[in-house]
Amino acid sequence: MNQNEYKKELLYRKVNGKMFIESYLSKISSLLNWDITNVALIPLDTTDKILKDSLINHAKSKNERIEPQSLSISIKSLKKYNSEYYVFIDDDWKYCGAFITPSLSLLKDNFQFGEAIINNILLISKNLAHVVDIDYYEINSRYYIDIKESSSE
Repeated sequence: MNQNEYKKELLYRKVNGKMFIESYLSKISSLLNWDITNVALIPLDTTDKILKDSLINHAKSKNERIEPQSLSISIKSLKKYNSEYYVFIDDDWKYCGAFITPSLSLLKDNFQFGEAIINNILLISKNLAHVVDIDYYEINSRYYIDIKESSSE
């Protein structure tokens, strides 16, 4: 995609983001114990760059499939990362931008998929060294969550 096409795409996404913002803020609120007024959305072009840069080869990778009722155990494990993380929720980030949480310790212990967030949460450490992809999906009327953690350390 050339630069002009990319600029047009960004403008389209930004305009459409206005339709998603209230829902996006609700999703953020469902995920984090954090005052929603503290959320500063990252511009779309910067969000795209963060995502692209995070795809750099990570040496270590761990994949796990869990059932939704086990999510709280995984969340407790993630809460040990007490540093800033970029957060991408569902596809809303494409239109509204990602944001930074000061710590994964702000994740809600009782968070459940399906209520506000319906597909995916991507967490990328600010230094891009650690990525956690949490994917919620259905197969044959059963729901699963795949958690993929990768790091360059």
